[in-house]
Amino acid sequence: MDRRNSTQRRLTALLVICVIVLSAVAVGVTLAAGETNGSRSLNISGPSDFNSVNGSIIVQDQATVSTNFVRNSRTESGVTISQIESNVNSTVVITDGDSSDIVGYNPLTVEEMKSKDKISLNTSNLGGKIEVYLIPSENISISRDRIDTTLSDQEKKSAADKESAHVYLGTVEFKNQEYREGRAANISVATSEVRDTIGMETPYIISIHPITSNNNIVYDEYIGYSDILFGVNSGVKIPVRDANGNESRIWRSNQYVATIRLAKGQELGTPVNLTSTKRLPNSDIKNQFVKGDVSDSANIRIANLPSEKNNGSRLDREFNSTNYTGKQLYSGEVVLFNNSSSSKESVKLHRIVTDNTSKVAGLGTYLNDTGGVLFNTTGLRTGRYSLIGGGFERKNQFKLIGSGDQRINFSEVKKETSIGERANYVLYHHTPRVSIEISDAYTNTTIATANLSTPSSGRTSIGLNTYALGNESLTDGIVTAGPGATVESVDTSMSNGTLPPGEYRIEVRSAQGLAETSDETTVTVGSRSTNGLNAYATTALDRDALGTAGAVRRAIANGTLSPTSTVRPDETVVYVANATGLTGLPAARNATAVTGADLARLDGLAFGVRSNASALSTATGDDRTGAVGAVPTNSSVHVDDEGLYLVADGDDALATDETPADGETFTAEFRVTDERLREVASDPASDHNASTTLTFEVPPPDGDSEGGDSKGDDTEGSDSLGAGNSGGGTGGGAPVGDAAGGGTGSGGAPTGSGGATGGRPTGSLPETGSPSSGTTVETQRDAIGTGPRSDLRVSGGRFGIRPLADVRPIARENLTGSPASVSRTSVPADTGAAPSGGEPARSETGTDRGGAGTAGADTGSDEAAADEATGTDEAAGTNAADSRSRAGDDSTRKSTEKSDAGPETPSYDDAPIRTTADDVPGFGPLATVIALLLAGRLAARRRGREP
Repeated sequence: MDRRNSTQRRLTALLVICVIVLSAVAVGVTLAAGETNGSRSLNISGPSDFNSVNGSIIVQDQATVSTNFVRNSRTESGVTISQIESNVNSTVVITDGDSSDIVGYNPLTVEEMKSKDKISLNTSNLGGKIEVYLIPSENISISRDRIDTTLSDQEKKSAADKESAHVYLGTVEFKNQEYREGRAANISVATSEVRDTIGMETPYIISIHPITSNNNIVYDEYIGYSDILFGVNSGVKIPVRDANGNESRIWRSNQYVATIRLAKGQELGTPVNLTSTKRLPNSDIKNQFVKGDVSDSANIRIANLPSEKNNGSRLDREFNSTNYTGKQLYSGEVVLFNNSSSSKESVKLHRIVTDNTSKVAGLGTYLNDTGGVLFNTTGLRTGRYSLIGGGFERKNQFKLIGSGDQRINFSEVKKETSIGERANYVLYHHTPRVSIEISDAYTNTTIATANLSTPSSGRTSIGLNTYALGNESLTDGIVTAGPGATVESVDTSMSNGTLPPGEYRIEVRSAQGLAETSDETTVTVGSRSTNGLNAYATTALDRDALGTAGAVRRAIANGTLSPTSTVRPDETVVYVANATGLTGLPAARNATAVTGADLARLDGLAFGVRSNASALSTATGDDRTGAVGAVPTNSSVHVDDEGLYLVADGDDALATDETPADGETFTAEFRVTDERLREVASDPASDHNASTTLTFEVPPPDGDSEGGDSKGDDTEGSDSLGAGNSGGGTGGGAPVGDAAGGGTGSGGAPTGSGGATGGRPTGSLPETGSPSSGTTVETQRDAIGTGPRSDLRVSGGRFGIRPLADVRPIARENLTGSPASVSRTSVPADTGAAPSGGEPARSETGTDRGGAGTAGADTGSDEAAADEATGTDEAAGTNAADSRSRAGDDSTRKSTEKSDAGPETPSYDDAPIRTTADDVPGFGPLATVIALLLAGRLAARRRGREP
């Protein structure tokens, strides 16, 4: 033990010795380094004296007795020294840089140096090179008698710090000026000078800057700057340009400051290097460095505002003294703010930088005949602004969109259209005004121009009416705008005639002062045509469910509306005139056709239905004036770029007051009678009318229809679980895949007799009653894709149960469980596949107007996204009925093959046995506690055996 303690004491002593040696070495290195790099913070008075004197000062090139825009006068003579520090009482001594004569001094105590960040000394000479020493007071004896005497070398060597600088006299004379051309490219500075006592050899520049509300110069924002100058200059022209040298313009009145920057090392006639220029501080004996340096300010007036309110000059916005709060303005607008105060005090526009600071962005101009103040906002950047002065309050602020953030662009552009159409575009705008120009893409000939006001940001629908082009009386209807924009004027070079087919350019542009943005698109305009008239019918949807042209087209595409040559009273009938170039005529005449009565009053388009046994069918007449029959009453009319659609109930579709006889035939006819539309048709001689023939069909009496009467008692045909043989009576209107489905009732259910396999699949939930074919809300919802989802059907009448850990194998055919454990097998709705429980797939036929397809028509809104969300299949150009029939057959065949192949391999959740740790012997809680206690005891015993 003694040997061990002795060894530890020796190691401790050795460590102490090492620390002492290293400390000594460190001190020596520090002292050597201080001597090498000329450190000003440490001086040793003698080799045996360890009482050090620390001291430092900072002196920079500066001006004095120089102009300053804040003081509105020259500063008083004085040299400013900054950051004076010393641990002993010291004296600041200023000497002439050439003769070393003392020109000023100031003794300071340690406490005074700590309390003052800067001091200013008066000097016996003005300007030139100076040297400043910080000398411990005990090493110098000084009084006023020593002014203009030489500072000895010994006194210089005893200084704790020394600095050199140059003192200048600077002058800037910046006068108010006005530019009547509406903008300024150069600014004039009356006088500038920098005197240096060395022959005026110091290069400098004059820079122009904006200021803040509290008279701080915004040095990092350049309005302009001069070329390299020397000495005294008069009538200096300052180019308006930014910090990168890019030429610019001053577009609005404002207050600016001209200041001097030293450009040492730069030569006359060479481009200015702004990054190497430095501000010239302005020293004052009482205030040290004053705010604003060597500078002067001036008001730059731009005469681009009206002197009177009614002189015809442009005025974009007008507000009272407060209602501009929260508004959005755009850079480039001329805005009038009416002042409620009688004061003629100068009103300034401020851009809010922070909640407490702002920058002067413009000077207001008073109107001669009112108390209103005008501002031209051209060139202002995006931000929050307020007015200050003349009765306006800073708290009332508005947002302004700068030129860099203003933009317009087209969206949802249609590349092809027909003559006679009103082509619609979506315009996104972030600018106050937009101009639209329509021109020939090959000759660049301008056909029409329009000016729009868009005071708020957003999107606007723009309509370009090719029917109105060339008709002088319809010029105002060439360009129309939706909410968010106003058409202010339209001009056209086509006074008479029609627009010829071809390719045209549509350009939108906005130019507000410095802000200019544009976008364009091209559109191919072709001849219009009339391609036929077809009739469609359904019992799955009523007239309200087909409330738009888009809804009709989708119902046709998915088979809910089927082509027909017969009409029954319990159906919904749709006449479709496949014709292009129809939307422009009603839009140009402000006569939108919404009902059959509207269509009857619209000159230029004609539609009617007449009995073939009537006198109208035998009457003669041309296709312009000949009668076409009556427009069905209580009908809805839609017109789009693909045609005209008339929707009516079956008992109104034939335009008769009495019920027709069974088998009576009718002719529906559509005609284009407008001369302008006839001229621009693909075949001007004959491409103007279309017709179709329909036969009235009396519905069979109740109970006589094959497969059951679709209009029978609601309770008839209701079935219980597994009642597959009773589903045909009233389930005729059910769509493919509906658990309530039956056979082919008169309501037009999908193909199938409604017999043996028409009932619900085994295991489906019981229902009370069956809906009337083609009339129930459920049937309509299912037809448009919003009814009961067939993909939530139970699979084969069996429910999947998530087994517990200790479940033993059971027969899958007998699985039952609570609703929380139901696992249903999805069946895609669009395939028409039957559920695996045995219900066969039902296909649609072209003559089946029950409309119970897997995807249905629109409910009246023209929202395609809603159709996608409900599973509607709208693949345009396909035969919906045939494709679904084939899909149903394939799905049925696959389902049958799958059933014959035997049961599926169970999934993990359906596995009959899943073992957990609770099922393994020996993992009970008691055994676990005992095991932990034994392990702890064994560990304690092992630690006790260790020496």
